[in-house]
Amino acid sequence: MNFNLEQILFAKQLLEASTYSQKARIQLFYQTIVIGFLVGLTGTLLGVVFQYNELLTLGIICMTVPILSIVLVKTTQSIKYGAILLNFAWIIGLCWNIVFLESTLNFSTILWLFIVNIVISYVLGFYYFIASAVLTTLILIHYFTVGVYKDLFYLQSAPNIAKSFLYIESTIGIIVLGYLLWTIVESSKKSDELLQKQNFELTKQNHIISQGIKEKEVMVKEIHHRVKNNLQVIVSLLRLQMNEITDAKSKAKFNESINRIITMSMIHEKIYQSDRLDQVNLQEYFASLSNEMISSSHLGNELNLNLTCAIKELDLKYLVPLALIVHELISNSLKHAFENIEQPKITIQLNECEIKKEVYLRYQDSGKWKTPESETSLGNKLIESFTEQLNGHFELNTNEQTSYSFKFKDINLP
Repeated sequence: MNFNLEQILFAKQLLEASTYSQKARIQLFYQTIVIGFLVGLTGTLLGVVFQYNELLTLGIICMTVPILSIVLVKTTQSIKYGAILLNFAWIIGLCWNIVFLESTLNFSTILWLFIVNIVISYVLGFYYFIASAVLTTLILIHYFTVGVYKDLFYLQSAPNIAKSFLYIESTIGIIVLGYLLWTIVESSKKSDELLQKQNFELTKQNHIISQGIKEKEVMVKEIHHRVKNNLQVIVSLLRLQMNEITDAKSKAKFNESINRIITMSMIHEKIYQSDRLDQVNLQEYFASLSNEMISSSHLGNELNLNLTCAIKELDLKYLVPLALIVHELISNSLKHAFENIEQPKITIQLNECEIKKEVYLRYQDSGKWKTPESETSLGNKLIESFTEQLNGHFELNTNEQTSYSFKFKDINLP
């Protein structure tokens, strides 16, 4: 298949669409690193200026964690472990602040817990969000049963500087929350636009591919039709040539070759008539082949055919040698087996062994061979040759009735 410029550009669009979500998560991760570092830097400066030791400690931690996350990303060449360290360090730090720091107001801490959970769900995914959500829920239960009353009581007597820090932190938290939500919404909109564009292009390409497949199917069918016609022309020419032969034995040999060509012609005819171009229905094909040979013989409709194909379809490269084997077997029976037989019968069974991945062919006639086919005859040589071609072997039993048992190892079933 040749790839044109349009197909290459389409493949590029697919790649861009598939990696956009990952790029958006990476971008949000680095944005949260910057935000965390700036918040930590601000807290550190305020803690130094106002000599607020607890705020100074938290600020230093908030600056240190993003730096460690960057180092971890550079070391592992992946944002996964850096994002785990960054977000869960914040979760644990905020939980510690709510549970153990009694001299701080934690109203804004609840806001930061929601912010971190949003970042975790977007950057790390569902399972990490479940872990953080469980921890956050436990802390919220603790806070609303114990901590909120402490904060309300402390708020009445808290110094103005603590209240100012609460307002500043809450304002920063609201701004960060708004920015993160805006970023996620814009990323989702962009992803939806790319997805719609991708679906449109995919539908367009599928239509083009479907049209191409239909055109090729028509072309391949036409090829099989022409092959069948050409083989029929060859058959007609050979029959004209056969009319010039006076020797009965030579004429019979000539006719056998014509029948082999007809066998192959019927394969192409079945493919042309079938919806599947790569496989042929075996039951239909062998029934047509057998009935065609029987009806054109001296037995006419007297012969009873028992045909069983457990294998429904077969690839063309296996069908041709298998069909020629069956043709030679039926031809031999019609020539040698049914003289003075009241109820002539041919049994053909084709089965598979799923465990050993083998195909079995059993052929039997009810006749009594008075002039057995010579082992050096062309028919027997063809049977042996096609059997070897399919990596198989066969056993011939002529004790009571003539029967062949074939086993093939190289036939791949659909």
